[in-house]
Amino acid sequence: MAEFNQQHQNVLQQFNADTINIFRGEQAEITSARWRQLEELRYPMLKNDEARRSRLLQELLVSVDDACRGEGYTRFAALSKLDQIRLDGQDTFVLTLVSHHARFISCLRRTASDRVRQLSELQDKLAGLDENAKLVEIVKVNTEHKKKLSDTWRDWQLRGSLTLSNNITPFEIIYDSDNKLVSVSPLEIKSLDPRDYPEHLNTTSELLQWVGTLFNSSIAVLGDIMWTAKNYSIAKLFACLLDTHTVDLDSIRIAVNDKERWDYNYGQLDEELLYLST
Repeated sequence: MAEFNQQHQNVLQQFNADTINIFRGEQAEITSARWRQLEELRYPMLKNDEARRSRLLQELLVSVDDACRGEGYTRFAALSKLDQIRLDGQDTFVLTLVSHHARFISCLRRTASDRVRQLSELQDKLAGLDENAKLVEIVKVNTEHKKKLSDTWRDWQLRGSLTLSNNITPFEIIYDSDNKLVSVSPLEIKSLDPRDYPEHLNTTSELLQWVGTLFNSSIAVLGDIMWTAKNYSIAKLFACLLDTHTVDLDSIRIAVNDKERWDYNYGQLDEELLYLST
């Protein structure tokens, strides 16, 4: 996590009256809007090996198709973090996935649940069979699964690559039904300066890429802090970062009617704005 040599000291007092009035208007809009939190899924992985990573990518691709079918072209970001835990005396892994695309997370949760159910049904079917019969049944199930995937993705381009790390890591998903392309790939670790992002952190996808950069940076260079005068949500995010030296994913909220619109809930700056309004 990056280290900071700046501190937030009455940030709003550094801005002129016009900026304060703009912030008041933005805060009124934020208050009247409906918000939801980022969606999170904890995905169990018994091992962090090639077979499990391949299955994870397959399930990601299937879930993207379920979530985005009919949308034409969709591009959005997500975060991943792999933790090793001790369970029943054995080392195992849990992959945490976070995104503002609620339908995608919901579809992935259902896909993972279906896999667990199918494994349970297979174990029941294998019970009492001899080793040869078990092998025949497992080969049959695997063959049927591969055929189903082949039939589903015939003529599609599937591109999958995912970095699994114990750091919070950003990745990008692209679904392009016109060109029959589904892609899952790591996002670049950039800088913490909003000016280095095409939309200047005005989309949730860019914010998640920025968060991933924050958790993979040793030194924080935020750029000109006065640039935050352009966006009250960014001003709150940076004020919290300078005060606490971190960001809280639970404080990021997403507009119900627009998943690429975000806000950061930081009451201390709201209180300063209220004080300057009296």
